[in-house]
Amino acid sequence: MKILFVSGDDDFAAVTFENEVGLKKAKELLAEGKPIEGEGFIAKVLEFGEVDQKFIDFISDEIQDYDDSKHKNFYVL
Repeated sequence: MKILFVSGDDDFAAVTFENEVGLKKAKELLAEGKPIEGEGFIAKVLEFGEVDQKFIDFISDEIQDYDDSKHKNFYVL
């Protein structure tokens, strides 16, 4: 499984990413071999072994804090 992990020094780095780039555009950039760049956030691709989508949903719904997700977040690629 690949994810895009977004963080940064800004208080709302993940929100900035969503507003400036968004997941759809990020996927297009990655497919073209281009970096995902923007002001106020850092985006990096991380790869893991197979992870059940139900587990990802559980983490997102039950464990991840909504306010924290504005600063750091992950997006399944």
